[in-house]
Amino acid sequence: MNTDADSITKLLQSLKEEFAEDPNNNLMLAGISKSLGDCDKALSILFSELRQNQGNLSAKLMIAEIYYERWMIDEAKKYLGQIIDLTPNNEKALDMLSKIYNSENDTEKALDLLYKKFIFGSNKSQTLFEIESLKNKNATESPHFDITKNIKNKLSDSYDRINSKTSEVNLITETMADLYINQGYYDKAAEILELLLRKTPHDPHLKTKLSLSIASKSISRKTYEVAEELD
Repeated sequence: MNTDADSITKLLQSLKEEFAEDPNNNLMLAGISKSLGDCDKALSILFSELRQNQGNLSAKLMIAEIYYERWMIDEAKKYLGQIIDLTPNNEKALDMLSKIYNSENDTEKALDLLYKKFIFGSNKSQTLFEIESLKNKNATESPHFDITKNIKNKLSDSYDRINSKTSEVNLITETMADLYINQGYYDKAAEILELLLRKTPHDPHLKTKLSLSIASKSISRKTYEVAEELD
């Protein structure tokens, strides 16, 4: 008998009994039920929570996870789509939905989600590998395609779409600014840094990076003008 597993199960059961009477702990109780393998009970708790608060994204994400694990993809897609519409930077939702679209051979939608995951996610090297694997799998272009060029184009497209849907500063990250700087998109980088500075106006690091972006933009423009004159 697995003593560690038994101890964990007993602990979860104890926590379940402790939180069962408090409606404010519905999400925790649902998570415990899910961990104990009682996903039907977890779903019942989560749907009850949504009846009280339809905008509870944590509840929707847990429902989506349960449906995803059961491979009830139509139900999972419904909730994952709602989550991404409201929080386009939700890495877990982006990951699950991209895998579902990949299983349906909908490469375009799967890649679009992976590019967004690359923008907002923490494990960028893994996401690059996923993008490259999916591209090579479908082989609509050379197996040695220029991944940097693809991401550069998609970064701009994804940012424009996301930015047109929301003005929330917390959807914009410094990592996005760094990516644009590395790709030479100093206008986009400056725009992001200005948004971030509205939230933290006294951040010296962001101020320095913004100054550098503006200076790089000016240098790039002057270089272009000189090249035009030489022509």
